[in-house]
Formats: sequence, C-alpha cells, structure tokens
Amino acid sequence: MKKTSVITAVLGLTLAFSSVEVGLAQTALPRRIASLSGDHRAAMQPDGNGRARVVLKLDRPNAKVCYRVAFENMVVRGVWVYRNGADVNEPILRLYDEAPTEDSPLKGCVSDVDRLTIRKLKRHPSRYFVKAFEYDGSDITGTLRRP
Repeated sequence: MKKTSVITAVLGLTLAFSSVEVGLAQTALPRRIASLSGDHRAAMQPDGNGRARVVLKLDRPNAKVCYRVAFENMVVRGVWVYRNGADVNEPILRLYDEAPTEDSPLKGCVSDVDRLTIRKLKRHPSRYFVKAFEYDGSDITGTLRRP
C-alpha cells in the first residue's frame, strides 16, 4: 500500500513538473514588425521600388534576435536595424549582411545580442527603424512597431 502511494506521488510530481516545463517552452517570444518602403526618400535621391515586411522575435534570455524578411521587387544585400536620431550612421544590429539575393523570405537569427538592446527594442520599438539595402545602393526603410 505504501509503495503504491509513493509511486503515485512521484508520478504526480513528475507530471506536474513536466507540464510546467512544457508551458514555459511554449511561451511566445515578443515580436516587433516593420513595413519597409522607399516613401521616405527625397525627390532627388534614388529610392528602392521594393517593399518588405520584417518580423523580429526577441529572445532576451538567450541573447538572440530571430528575423523573417519577406520582400518583393528588389535584390537584398543587407538588412540592418538602426536607432532613430541624429547619429544613425552605425546600425545596432545587422540581420542580414551577405551576398545579394532575390530569394524571399530571408530567415535567420543573430546570436550574442546585448540583452539591454533587446529590452530596448521590446519596450520602445518606435525608436528604431529597419533599413534594407539593394545591390544598386538604394534602400527602403520602416519604423519598428508592436504587431
């Protein structure tokens, strides 16, 4: 009788902890999105005629940002995230920086991202914008926002 009770208790605890772990693993990561276009450019500057949609998944505990960039009418050679403001020369995050491609969507993850940067992207997405560069030097941009 005691063996059965002990076994039942152990099985119950095992199932309880298993369900807690599964619940934690299924927690959705915060997402931020941006719709990119060439509408921001001045009349005399070359603009990209492409369009893109960027989805970022912010994984702060693992210091990782995963991305999906769906685009059309362009050949992408880089997708970078910048902070809005006067000093926008250096990106804070380079999502894609490889050979030019027409293959949409681009998917991947950037590892070893500063956790503070991820927290700022999560809390204040409108302070950041995404820029997609084309092989001919033109670009399209869009401000990050909550979905």
